Amino acid sequence: MSKRVYAIEDLCNGCRSCELACSFSLYREFNPRKALIKIVKVYSQGLDVPLVGCNLECDLEPPKCVEICPTGSLIYESRDGAELMRRKLEKDRRIQPTFKVIAPWKYPFPWKRWPFDASGEKDEK
Repeated sequence: MSKRVYAIEDLCNGCRSCELACSFSLYREFNPRKALIKIVKVYSQGLDVPLVGCNLECDLEPPKCVEICPTGSLIYESRDGAELMRRKLEKDRRIQPTFKVIAPWKYPFPWKRWPFDASGEKDEK
């Protein structure tokens, strides 16, 4: 299966680093207007949504936009791999609320097991 860039919208913090990295890797200038990825603000929902508009014209593996994304919102995977990562994030969010801020695949810190299960009951293990 071929890999491409996928976005997990609710992890994006709107920093626009991906736009700068994309434009620089393609055109050697920091010009977000030339980037193939755009960050769109949805004010009504308080979201920043990355719109990926490339078919990997940059020929980098992994693309610079994925490498520079500080939150792990952009991933370079096959479709099945991206879906597995999204499911893992949703599962981890129920266990560890810190994953509402970062993605575990971007910064694999040695997190301690959260002392409460998803229902709020104290875990006795």
